[in-house]
Amino acid sequence: MSISEVSLPNGKTLFVDTSKLPTTEKQRTPNQNNALHQWLDECAEVMTEAGIEQTHFLEMLHERGVEMPFTKESLKVIFRYLMDKVYDKDSTSKASTTEYNAIQEGLAKLVAQKYGVALPSWPDRFRGDEA
Repeated sequence: MSISEVSLPNGKTLFVDTSKLPTTEKQRTPNQNNALHQWLDECAEVMTEAGIEQTHFLEMLHERGVEMPFTKESLKVIFRYLMDKVYDKDSTSKASTTEYNAIQEGLAKLVAQKYGVALPSWPDRFRGDEA
């Protein structure tokens, strides 16, 4: 069973068993996926040139009841953005051996101070983590 939670504009929550929904639609085509990526690139350029900031856009979505939970991918975008701003490196693959820790510590400190939430510690091979 796969349950999805949907927040409705009236403040109520709807739970849907998505495992019982029909799956008759075909998966998107590779051309559709390429078109999506091209469109997203073009939209990003237009929105940036227009001076639309992501934070304002996300606030507008939130005001309209759109909730966006964090994902590994969304956090990596933030991590990569910070790498670029702090170290002038546009990819996490270009980081030095100390830069990951500095960004991680900064993010953890910010989240703790602003939200009172302790992020997990960095994976450590001596602690038995796989990373």
